[in-house]
Amino acid sequence: MTLWRDSYSIGVDAIDEQHRDLFSYAEKFLDAIEKGEDSGGYEAFIQIVEFLSKYIVYHFSEEEKYQESIGYAGLEEHRKLHRAFVAAVRSYERRLTSFQGDMHTLEELAGTLMVWLTYHVADADQKIVGRGKAEPAVSGSRMDVLSFRARCVLEKMTGINMDSLPEKRRIGRMQAGEIFVRVALTGEQKGAFLFAFSRDIALRLMRCVTGSPQRTEEMILAALAELSNVIAGLTAAQLTRSGFPCRITVPAILPGPPEENVEIAEFDLSPGYLSLGLTPVTS
Repeated sequence: MTLWRDSYSIGVDAIDEQHRDLFSYAEKFLDAIEKGEDSGGYEAFIQIVEFLSKYIVYHFSEEEKYQESIGYAGLEEHRKLHRAFVAAVRSYERRLTSFQGDMHTLEELAGTLMVWLTYHVADADQKIVGRGKAEPAVSGSRMDVLSFRARCVLEKMTGINMDSLPEKRRIGRMQAGEIFVRVALTGEQKGAFLFAFSRDIALRLMRCVTGSPQRTEEMILAALAELSNVIAGLTAAQLTRSGFPCRITVPAILPGPPEENVEIAEFDLSPGYLSLGLTPVTS
């Protein structure tokens, strides 16, 4: 299994080498989870997670030093992404220590790690060297921003050509979907982003970020929650820069479709589908 792709390279040898190392360690983590107790038990899992955590901190420090050296304008925003992810990994470490290597926690960490790492290297780090799509102007439609961000993220993560896909918009209840995620908005702008994924899209995502669609439900749900978190975070950041201040909360997996009427954008990805929802936003 090789999850690293040449397209992830940014052309800076030291950074690219560290990225390759991160993907290699992540693959070892996935392999250990797949083997379960045969991988060496609790201590083996803890060693892998502790090493990953330390290497992530080291890599982020080196990457930020490089950004400083070239006067990268997006350094502070990039630092915020790094800090948030380090905090998330350390939270998982504490949970693992408390629950003695609980497999559910390990699988959740794996799903979160693989989505965050893949998108960060495939998109956020590319911007350090001037690659990536330009942001559209906000024309008064928050759904336009959410749709744009979802298209960009899905294309990076799955290889689907989202630019050519039409979308259907309507007001109503989100009913199509098998896995639903809600990300609430706080701050001056209050409301929520909603995501509905078909199982086909979930499995395609897992194949792209873990090398196999045959993953546990805990890993799949964690991956979709992190995917929603990435899209919602990018949307909130762009809205804030455009004069609509907001922050997002931790994603929540819903037991079924949300009951309220919302603004909806639907994509037929054949096979599979994605629906985005935006609740009325209040100030």
